[in-house]
Amino acid sequence: DWLAAGSVAASQAARSVLGFDAVFRVFGEPLGDCTKEAAPRYQRGGLHVLTTASLRALAARVPDPVEIDRRRFRPNLVIETGPEFEGFCEREWIGEGLSIGAARVSITEPCERCSFVALAQAELSFAPPVLHAIARHGGGGFGVLCAVEQPASVSVGDAVFLS
Repeated sequence: DWLAAGSVAASQAARSVLGFDAVFRVFGEPLGDCTKEAAPRYQRGGLHVLTTASLRALAARVPDPVEIDRRRFRPNLVIETGPEFEGFCEREWIGEGLSIGAARVSITEPCERCSFVALAQAELSFAPPVLHAIARHGGGGFGVLCAVEQPASVSVGDAVFLS
C-alpha cells in the first residue's frame, strides 16, 4: 500500500515492520516541541567522530559483526580506544572537548543516523539490523558531531586527549 509520509497510518506501518517506535515527518517541518528546525548534519558539526569502543559495542548487538565496518558510518575520525572504554562512550563526552595533535574540537551532539548505514556498500551487504541496533541501543545516534575550535592538521597516530 502507498501511504502518505506524514500520516498516522505510515508511522504505524513502520512501527509494525521495524518493531520499535517510528514517525515519518515531512522534510522542513518543525520537530515536535522544538523551536527551530533541525539543521542538516554537516551544518551542525564539522566533524563526525567515532570510537572503536562504539564499533565493538555495536558489533556485539548485530547478528553478523562483520557488517560493522567503519566505512559504513563515514566518520571523519575514528579514535582507537582501549579496553577501559566500553559501549557508546563518545556520547558521554558531549559538552567536552578533544585535543587531537594541535587541533581542538568541541563535542556538540550525537550523530543521528539514517537508513544509509543499512545500505550495501562495496563488499558490505544490505544490513537493516545495523540501523535497528543503533536505534535500540544508541538512542538513534552513532558517533558524535564536533565543532572545530582550533584547526590544525591531524595524522594517523596523533594522541587524542579528552579535555
